Amino acid sequence: MTDPLDSDERWFAHLLASIPAPASLDSWTPAVTTHPRPRPRRRARLTPLALALGVAVLVGVVGAGLGVVLPRRGGTSPAQTANAVIAGMPPARAGAAMAADPAHHRVLLFAGRTPGGVLLGDTWSWDGHRWSREPLGGPPVRAAAAMAADPSGGVVLFGGAGVTGALGDTWRWDGRSWTAMHPSAAPPATPAPLMAADPATRSALLVVRDPNSAAPVSTWSWDGHTWARRPTTAAPPSCAAAMAADPGSRRVLLMTGRSCPGVAGGVTWSWDGQAWTALHPAASPPAVDRPALGGGAGRLVLFSPEPDPAHGCSARLTWTWDGATWSAHAPPVSPPSAGAAATDPGGGALLVLTTSGETWRWNGAAWDLGEASAPSQGTSAPTLWSERAPAGCPPARTGAVMVTDEARHQVLLLGGSASPLGQVPLVPGDTWIWDGSTWTQLHPGPAPPARGGAVAAYDPLHSVVVLYGGVGLDDKGAPVAFDATWTWNGSAWKRQAPKTAPPGQRLASMAWDPGGRTVILLTGASPQSAQTWSWDGAEWTRLHPRTTPPFGSLVTAPDLGGLLLASPAGPDGQPSTWSWAGGDWHRLAVAGTPATSGAAIAYEPSAHRVVLVGGDCPAGHCPTDATWTFDGHSWIQLHPAGAPPPRAGATLAADPTRAALILFGGTDFTRLWGDTWVFT
Repeated sequence: MTDPLDSDERWFAHLLASIPAPASLDSWTPAVTTHPRPRPRRRARLTPLALALGVAVLVGVVGAGLGVVLPRRGGTSPAQTANAVIAGMPPARAGAAMAADPAHHRVLLFAGRTPGGVLLGDTWSWDGHRWSREPLGGPPVRAAAAMAADPSGGVVLFGGAGVTGALGDTWRWDGRSWTAMHPSAAPPATPAPLMAADPATRSALLVVRDPNSAAPVSTWSWDGHTWARRPTTAAPPSCAAAMAADPGSRRVLLMTGRSCPGVAGGVTWSWDGQAWTALHPAASPPAVDRPALGGGAGRLVLFSPEPDPAHGCSARLTWTWDGATWSAHAPPVSPPSAGAAATDPGGGALLVLTTSGETWRWNGAAWDLGEASAPSQGTSAPTLWSERAPAGCPPARTGAVMVTDEARHQVLLLGGSASPLGQVPLVPGDTWIWDGSTWTQLHPGPAPPARGGAVAAYDPLHSVVVLYGGVGLDDKGAPVAFDATWTWNGSAWKRQAPKTAPPGQRLASMAWDPGGRTVILLTGASPQSAQTWSWDGAEWTRLHPRTTPPFGSLVTAPDLGGLLLASPAGPDGQPSTWSWAGGDWHRLAVAGTPATSGAAIAYEPSAHRVVLVGGDCPAGHCPTDATWTFDGHSWIQLHPAGAPPPRAGATLAADPTRAALILFGGTDFTRLWGDTWVFT
């Protein structure tokens, strides 16, 4: 039987807010919060959230469809590892401006937006080995500004998205400080301009969306003192995504993005100092909205975090331009995400600062993490993420179910949503297993209908995986919260027929209770509506504990108290950690519970700890790449090398074939991930 969602649960469908990162010159949504100058931090990562893509995303189950969240993305090969930059790292950010400063043999980084949406106004410089924070003072906070080498020395900055909207100011960096410029002519204020050094004219070339022009964009040049508009007979569309100088041809190349209409996306445009020309190379990168583009090792290099299925289900490609066409490279290790990019004047490598705050360099053949201060001696061995690139993999999704099948030494994956916002369409009701190196799709007989946001747990007493709930569609295409219970025995699904069952819910969490030797299910978004149920292998029984916690993510942790729950909120509004014992919930006096929803959570048996990954911030639509661990006493945020890109709605489970955890899928609310990661 089913229990349709009631109308007041459809509110999330109205919260389809745009993602605050400039996809092109067309638009930029400035952050509404400001921040004074951020303090230098040892390492900044996006703020975490607790599991329940079913919570933040499943709550968004309905409305324009039905809510669940799904993944997308790709990878590289089994892990070549590198040491992450440790000291003096700029905080994680998107929409930063970065440019080479050849006069001072530096790369300059300015401003951007934190994962929580706070606008920054800090300045950093890279000397070829490490980042240094420059003194305070300079342009107001902003994101998506344009920056390039200044013909008179230093760096010139223009525009961006500030607190009040689009900016049209010009600033110059002289190697020590910023100076506001007051040119006699200036381009229109623009929230997401593009700028690059123009080798042909020894000026800085600027492209802005121009509401006062018949053309979609206008082209300007900066000579070190003033701006001059360049008349052109042809111009790129306003959906331009990235622009940089080509070291080989000494021309400026511009790439259009995925937001372009029709065939206008993914087009390469060339500026020869006088005019724009649309090129037609034999091969081109796919259209993406936020690639990293710049000169590296004598070639123009484009990196995109978008996976290319033609090169494997997890392949992220690096493209190089030879003056006539693009060539694709699939290095064994790649940055987990794109970000600000510039050529390092010291060695000629392309420098990329990912949105998670990692510094990567392209040396012409491979990517490596930038150098910085080494960890202090005596520190423990670092934990590492590594991306896998199996020959085949499940389609990208969010809000899926993934659980360790201990009896078969496999990981089981089922369901999810094929929408970045966790809505329809749903992934078909497919069943996949991971054997430690390969994904295999199974084709059992009767199987659970397509759904997202279901919950599952392994029942060691009966050697089956138990599946409950989720949100799907009824025969008329309307959203439905399922209340059916299914079990998986390694070869077939079986729908159970208990005499009673928990009501269908969008928000639920489930795990095995080692103490009571039953499966425990927690449903409901608040302590007032929450219910606790147990499954004994044949029947559901509603329990009546004296205390009921807020909704959160359940995880079986045999060495840490048995059954634990991490909630992004407690009765006092603060994140909280709970245990289930003696038929009641108990709030633990532990510090640092992550305030994240839609995170992935699992127990790591080899390390005797709980691991929580990703999630969404309390404000919503700001996914994180943070990795947290719980040892029974406190939550600790780790800073492992090569973490997966920010996401919510991913799935995490112990890999029974090795001492590791496996992560799959998720969403950043603009795209789905379909990548497979291993954490050790």
